Amino acid sequence: MEYSAIRSSLEISRDMADYLEAVDPQKYPPESHTQTIREINDILTGRSDAPFDSPLGRARDKRAIELMADFAALSIQVKQMELPSPFKRGRAQKYPLWNVDAETPLKWIDQKRYDSAVRNGFPDGFFKQSYFDRVSFHDLPDDVDCTGSTFADCRFTACHVKGTLFEDCTVRDTNFSNCRLDLCLFAYAGLSHVRFFDCTIHKGGFAFSQLKGVTLLDCSMESVNMGNCALDGCSFARIRARDIRRLATSTITQGGVTQEECERLRERTYRALGVELPERSCAKRSIGRERGSR
Repeated sequence: MEYSAIRSSLEISRDMADYLEAVDPQKYPPESHTQTIREINDILTGRSDAPFDSPLGRARDKRAIELMADFAALSIQVKQMELPSPFKRGRAQKYPLWNVDAETPLKWIDQKRYDSAVRNGFPDGFFKQSYFDRVSFHDLPDDVDCTGSTFADCRFTACHVKGTLFEDCTVRDTNFSNCRLDLCLFAYAGLSHVRFFDCTIHKGGFAFSQLKGVTLLDCSMESVNMGNCALDGCSFARIRARDIRRLATSTITQGGVTQEECERLRERTYRALGVELPERSCAKRSIGRERGSR
């Protein structure tokens, strides 16, 4: 099966909203832009009972056809997530190094090198101690070890990320959209300005990780370990949550806010994740990195 990078449902919904406001501003007033995007995205992701073709109706101009083609491509790849993704081994490769002066320099992987590995097989250690630079992931084998890697300005769209170990990883300015994350562990990791849109996160966690400016929107979370995390300025909205574990051991803060504002943020976070709020303040405390207490 040939995979290709595709657009997320949220991106498609935004463009569909722009299109509808241009062709029918009375039905789709620009001042309701955010609501229109949400309603369309709910249709595209199956959260709404409306039929898939309802956003654009019978429109058949060039732009409408392009948008429906984008959605068709996303739908095909979403179906592919149900199939197993075994590790296809490739021959050893010599990769350029990122930050050669570091104690442990990382392999530099760009889009071209990633796409080549998808076609020809992943060499042993491909995902470990690598610097993924603006890579759009569209095929990821099950149970890969990404320990010590950096993901910078990357995109995971309609990917089934299963059993992946993101231990000691740095993930920044990266989007996960329409993904299934099963048994994935972000342990002792640093996530900054990472966005999870329309994702399912099941039986994994973020134990002992630092999350800064991380957003989860329209996601489903079940049996997720949030133990001993530092959540700084994180946002959780429209989350379907069940069995969120050890949140009480984490700190919830936001730089530059008052203690009262911090407490309100903490309350919103607990409410969004469906966790009963314990009676204590959000006073700062250190997050240890003692691996024996994971």
